[in-house]
Amino acid sequence: MNKISFAPALVWGIFVCTMMLLPSENLPDEVFDANDKILHALSFGLLYFLIFQAWFRFGKSKVTKSIRLKILLFCIVLGGLIELLQAYIVSGRSGDWYDFIADLLGAVLVYFLFGNKKNK
Repeated sequence: MNKISFAPALVWGIFVCTMMLLPSENLPDEVFDANDKILHALSFGLLYFLIFQAWFRFGKSKVTKSIRLKILLFCIVLGGLIELLQAYIVSGRSGDWYDFIADLLGAVLVYFLFGNKKNK
């Protein structure tokens, strides 16, 4: 598998983690002008999509249901971990179950949108 194919997913994942783990006073005001739950859903939907596309385009094996579920599980665990870190570690942030649900829904939606896509 071409490791560079995962670069967009890795960069996006680092960006999402950084933005969600920064203390809120360090974030631009524009972040809070948008609906927070929509941003969470879009962030994790895009993360799932980027990982899926990297595997689909450059993977040596087919994107099986098992692989899609592993990508989904990764996104869900990452979203939960971020909320736990916000709740217990990051000052100026608080974990929110609704943010986690939005993360989950974003990833699940993209999971179902690309559920029937076959490798070339």
